[in-house]
Amino acid sequence: MSAMYKWSTEELISFLKSKDLRLDDEDFQVLREKKIDGVIFPNLTEEKLIEYGLKRGPAMMISMEVQKLPNHLSLSHGKINYFRLFPPSQWSLLDFSNWVSSCWPSTAEDTRKTNQFFFNTLYILRDDPSVSTEVLDVVTNLLTQKKKVLFGDSCGGKISKESARKPTELLNTCNRVKKD
Repeated sequence: MSAMYKWSTEELISFLKSKDLRLDDEDFQVLREKKIDGVIFPNLTEEKLIEYGLKRGPAMMISMEVQKLPNHLSLSHGKINYFRLFPPSQWSLLDFSNWVSSCWPSTAEDTRKTNQFFFNTLYILRDDPSVSTEVLDVVTNLLTQKKKVLFGDSCGGKISKESARKPTELLNTCNRVKKD
């Protein structure tokens, strides 16, 4: 499903055509006019599609297709999908914030909560013993970057992977480096 978020309107229409939902050119024209793409698609509802100008039948068919998506969840659970949809090598705070803003525009102004959610999820992944080495390396690097932003270069760039894994010890590490 991660590729779906990158789909243009035309790619989404091709996908819907392949599902044989009995949609016609008039239905697809509404999607084009409203610029429905892969980012918007998972958040569509039957009511929203009718509001956009689709007839009830096509709106129901598209809505049922949205419901079949494996990660179709509400906002309270939806943000976690970022970590499922995109490969760890692409994870970044900026990318996550942009993705949340595009999926849930009404939450765009609450950057502090979005950032907090991102980093809290990284801490959870970091502490999960079942996480792969690849994911753990990415998480560690992202948490290290966070510490560099928070503490600047006050640690002289001497933040080890071990101290990044233990954020409570990070401040002590910075203080030790400053004394040396």
